[in-house]
Amino acid sequence: MNEHFIFNFNRVFYLAKRQIRLILPSLLLWMAGAAGIFTFILLLQLIFDHHSIPQIEFLGMVMPTFFIGGYVFAATTFKELQSTYRSYLLLMLPASRLEKLFVGWFISSLFYTLVSLLTMFVINLITLIMSNLLGNPIPLFNLFSKEMLLRLAIFLVTQPIFFLGAFYFRKGNFFKTILALSLTMLGIMIYILIVMKLTFHHSYTVINLKFESEDMPDLYRVIIPTVSKIFFWYIMAPFFLIVSYFSLKEREA
Repeated sequence: MNEHFIFNFNRVFYLAKRQIRLILPSLLLWMAGAAGIFTFILLLQLIFDHHSIPQIEFLGMVMPTFFIGGYVFAATTFKELQSTYRSYLLLMLPASRLEKLFVGWFISSLFYTLVSLLTMFVINLITLIMSNLLGNPIPLFNLFSKEMLLRLAIFLVTQPIFFLGAFYFRKGNFFKTILALSLTMLGIMIYILIVMKLTFHHSYTVINLKFESEDMPDLYRVIIPTVSKIFFWYIMAPFFLIVSYFSLKEREA
């Protein structure tokens, strides 16, 4: 199979167009509902609290919904895979696995993020206009500040975990992904605590065990935290996308 067949931008465009048409009505409905609720809450706060709303408070309100909604959206990107008949139609589309994977990831990560940022801007704009009418104006928030970009980067890095759930599980993708992730994290934490407890049983308890302790070896105080950061920012997302590719390949078999 040559490279032209594996990834073709024309096929990617038409596949993306098809998938966006399928998910756009429900996505816009979700965004409109969230915008209405948050705008109503912010206006009530302006009316009864009589103080301006800082950006950190605004982001603290909308970002949890952004993350949860994004994870649910990623886990249900290919709803067609949950139905035997509809999954057959999706899997038989004239597009390679790589193209289907790329389109699904693009829509559930970058496209979702852009739509969410636009929704946040609309919420901010409506609230700004109403706050000026109420005599208690709020600023136009910077949705591309350093703190905001960090939050968006965290979402883009962690989103492939739930994107994998869209291919791996046939029903209840989001909740099964949450359960699998929770059990995995619990197992890792128990393993780390056991290893650390066996290593420092003479001077540490589960309560006061900290990586920052100066008398810890560099393996635990420096190397492990550094490797963890490298894995989180540079390895985790590609790893889960690769696993998603093979999960899709298994569904096509």
